Amino acid sequence: MRQTDGKKTSKPARSIQENLLFCWVFEQEDVFREIIEAAWSIKVQDLEVVVQEKVYKTPDGTKGIRMDVWGRGKAVQWDVEMQRKELVDFDARLGFYHTRMQGGAIDAGEEYSELGDTYVLVFCDFDPYGFGDPVYNWLTVLDNHRDYSIDDRRHTMLVNMKAWRQMPEGQIREFAQYAEEDEVTGQLSSKIDSYVQRFRKHPTERMAEEAVMLASSFQFMLDEEREASRAEGEACGRDEMAAVAKALLRAERFEDLRALSELQGRELGDAVSRYAEELGLRG
Repeated sequence: MRQTDGKKTSKPARSIQENLLFCWVFEQEDVFREIIEAAWSIKVQDLEVVVQEKVYKTPDGTKGIRMDVWGRGKAVQWDVEMQRKELVDFDARLGFYHTRMQGGAIDAGEEYSELGDTYVLVFCDFDPYGFGDPVYNWLTVLDNHRDYSIDDRRHTMLVNMKAWRQMPEGQIREFAQYAEEDEVTGQLSSKIDSYVQRFRKHPTERMAEEAVMLASSFQFMLDEEREASRAEGEACGRDEMAAVAKALLRAERFEDLRALSELQGRELGDAVSRYAEELGLRG
């Protein structure tokens, strides 16, 4: 952490943008609640649970989702994400997150009025649409009546953290500035920074947490790849994938493992092959 004294310093080894640190900090209910309330100007009154790396899997084996930090209240769900690199089909992915969350929100026989709202907030270390705006909000409208918005109970906000200087004063700007510049400028960033410092004081404990979280994430990815391989005939070798994952964990190359877990299909197979060669796992 550094104060705003006008001097530039290099970012710390563990930036809040790093997945494990981001998830751990935002799993703290006070941080999660404040950022959700700031994003949508709502009052979170019935927060029941906040968990990191929440997985929604389906019994029929169709594609599931894994969310960075997920919270649930009465008839409402929230997902907060940190995205450091651009992804193919990003819009479709976020829309699918809403679909999976809403899919488990009501039981057979219940009315659709009980469906509840889903919120997805994504902090991006890039401009997701390239228009230069600091914040993008999705809105479903009728094509021939653009002033009429569809109440699909889905709320999506993408924050272009690179443009934090263009944001109005408030907690979203404060967090974006902290994430980009590592600067404490107010109450929220001070609170977040105190959690960050607490995290850094216990590296052994956090390393164990990271290993468990990444192992879980990688298992989710293995299951997804297995289903995709059955459908597409593009199996890249489950045993080799597991061996690569274990080798990356032993080498504490967590960012590489995290990046690997976000790939799929042929792109995943090519990456596994490269890592296997690099790590000497092939004879």
